[in-house]
Amino acid sequence: MPRTVDFFKPPPQFHRLVESYRALFALLLYLQGEGEKRKAYNKEKDYSMTERCRYAQRAIEYFEQHFCAVRKHHEYFRELFKPPMAHRSEKMHELVALVGVAQCLLLLDQDKAVRLLNILKPAAVQYYPSLLGKIEKSLASVPTPLYLYD
Repeated sequence: MPRTVDFFKPPPQFHRLVESYRALFALLLYLQGEGEKRKAYNKEKDYSMTERCRYAQRAIEYFEQHFCAVRKHHEYFRELFKPPMAHRSEKMHELVALVGVAQCLLLLDQDKAVRLLNILKPAAVQYYPSLLGKIEKSLASVPTPLYLYD
């Protein structure tokens, strides 16, 4: 008896493949956010502060979308990475995205940025120690308020 193929029924691995693509899309959202952040801080371009803030705001939106996509598709996101990183990849990417948000907030709201970076420090120590340098560098770039010089 010939085997019939139902073209309207997806293959068994179809849903898994779709979710894997969504996890990859989360990485693309992160890269887009980094690109916008790079535009915001590009010293070679003569952007106005308004334009830089707009780029920073767009970067935050991409980082937030990345964060949500990683959370939503975490089980498939882990499959993109090989051990020993697979079990920590979700938390690591969340931290990287939040540090990106904090770096953009340095242009928009420095107090929020400093609070967020200080909150992220302990998690970075636990899940992603090499991210501490990026956090410390971001904190060091915050100008000291004038009232501290009195």
